[in-house]
Amino acid sequence: MSVSYSISSRQPRRYRGFTLVELLVVVGIIGLLMTMLLPALSTSRESARSAQCQGNLRQLGLALLQYADSRDGVLPPLRAQEPVAIPFANNNDRIVVHRPRWPTLLSPFTEGAFDFDRWRQLSAATGKTDDEFVPVDNKVFVCPNAPERTTVRNLGYGYNYQFLGNSRAKYFDSPSTLPGAEYARFPVSLSGIPMTSRTVAFADSLGSAGEWPTLERLPYSGAERLLQSVGNHGYTLDPPRSYTRDGVTFTNAHYGPNECTANSRMCPVEPRHRGRVNAVFLDGHTASMTPEELGYSLNNDGSFNRNGVSNKFFSGTGLDAQPAPCDPNRP
Repeated sequence: MSVSYSISSRQPRRYRGFTLVELLVVVGIIGLLMTMLLPALSTSRESARSAQCQGNLRQLGLALLQYADSRDGVLPPLRAQEPVAIPFANNNDRIVVHRPRWPTLLSPFTEGAFDFDRWRQLSAATGKTDDEFVPVDNKVFVCPNAPERTTVRNLGYGYNYQFLGNSRAKYFDSPSTLPGAEYARFPVSLSGIPMTSRTVAFADSLGSAGEWPTLERLPYSGAERLLQSVGNHGYTLDPPRSYTRDGVTFTNAHYGPNECTANSRMCPVEPRHRGRVNAVFLDGHTASMTPEELGYSLNNDGSFNRNGVSNKFFSGTGLDAQPAPCDPNRP
């Protein structure tokens, strides 16, 4: 009996790889998808930051109303004219701040604005007891599109002080201590504002660099007073239209730093959210508007013009009005 054996002639299976052309096509498709998706992702991130900013402003607006409720309806001043004892939110600690600015005045209603121990360290090192350059560590006061602006004076949010709490001297040249004659426009009662839904309380602030062309502005500096620096004196928010009698002379205007002099500088809004400004109004609602919609006038180089279109969203009445002058007795 014979046995036969057979050897299979089957060859090992071969796997076909991608050709160079096919790989290039796949890479091209992925690149096309990325170019389509990235703008959408960027828009989504910016929308989230803008929403967070509006949430911050809404909380500041609520704190302002709580402050007013604790002061018989009087809105906060831009800056107190005397030392004020500032309690921490839980009332377990307090400090006495010399002429505190509005963020410090609102801090008891926002669970604080800055670390008290840090303030004490700065006070011991500098001999100063004000709040000018103390770092803010409460994110409610910090716009997510301006995260570096974290000192009380050079903040990213500004207050409509010229109409709601201008505690600067009414008679700048010869200050008076007579009741009703001390302050330019303070105290201001919330009940005396007829159009709260059309009155800006806080908004994204550019600071004193607003009058410089966009390309000539300097970077932010939290611990300096550089007029040309973005964010300088940002805790103030000046209205679109300055006080002026002739549309040319502005030395009698309460503008930003160096007020009432030829060196004063306007502190306007900043359209840092894709060309729009976030603002909270006195009734508590927030809005996203362009500077022009708020009444501002910009030059072609991006600088703001002091002869704005209208102060109707700042005056408290819903109508255009001039802010108070530095000194009514000036010619």
